Amino acid sequence: GATISIDDVTVGEADGFATFTVGLSTASGLPITVGYSTSNGTALSGSDYGSTSGTLTFAAGQTVRTVVVAITNDVTDEPDETFTVNLSSPTNATIGRPARVS
Repeated sequence: GATISIDDVTVGEADGFATFTVGLSTASGLPITVGYSTSNGTALSGSDYGSTSGTLTFAAGQTVRTVVVAITNDVTDEPDETFTVNLSSPTNATIGRPARVS
């Protein structure tokens, strides 16, 4: 069966958003869904990034989807901060590792 994975992303605060690529290890003849949600690392939702969650759907044969997370650009010079996009509750596939952004 297909395994769902999500890539790590590195962005600058001024970039405005982080785009995570969610991919399948192999195309499936069945539709695949997976839930996603952000969680704090050293970056905090609301002040450093916009919390988001939802469900991605891969149509039969589709292997790539994206999750976009808004990044907050503030005036404070901060050390690198991180947050995670977690995947959950897959249908017709299994989950690999979560992604981390820095």
